[in-house]
Amino acid sequence: YLSVFLPGVTAAYDINTKMNAFVGVHKGFSPPGMPSVTSTTGQASEEVAINYELGYRFSTEDLEIQLVGFLSEYSNLLGSDNVSGGGAGTGDMFNAGNATIQGIELSADYVLQPAKTKFPDLKIPVRVAYTFTDARFKETFVNGGGDWGTGTINSGDLIPFITPHLAMISIGVE
Repeated sequence: YLSVFLPGVTAAYDINTKMNAFVGVHKGFSPPGMPSVTSTTGQASEEVAINYELGYRFSTEDLEIQLVGFLSEYSNLLGSDNVSGGGAGTGDMFNAGNATIQGIELSADYVLQPAKTKFPDLKIPVRVAYTFTDARFKETFVNGGGDWGTGTINSGDLIPFITPHLAMISIGVE
């Protein structure tokens, strides 16, 4: 049996009818799972994170622009020994200590209405987003394989599988 309290709070302030600022703090949690019967590492500890965000939003009828900064402070970061991550495939969960994931995201949504006279209901929504993420371990540890490779992982090393640059564009028709 596992019981977890995950508080969070968000506050928003309307600067005017088109602009909004917001801030949030939330606690995150990942359960440690159960070790396999052949586990040599024992039971992993639960992962806990404190997540912060600060953002600004500009919105009109056809346009929305949002800028958000985020910071997540992890303790007992969880990993698993999976074949897909380069491990032996035991599925065992293990901890990697503390980590910080931080970054910024900028997104824009715009609705084109190119032919209001011929097709008054035609809309072409366009969405563009970019995220920069810096994800680093805050402790040095020896990893036996799995999500983060084998050998010594040093404090300050990048966390694998978290891309630093992510961009997206979508165009639709309504």
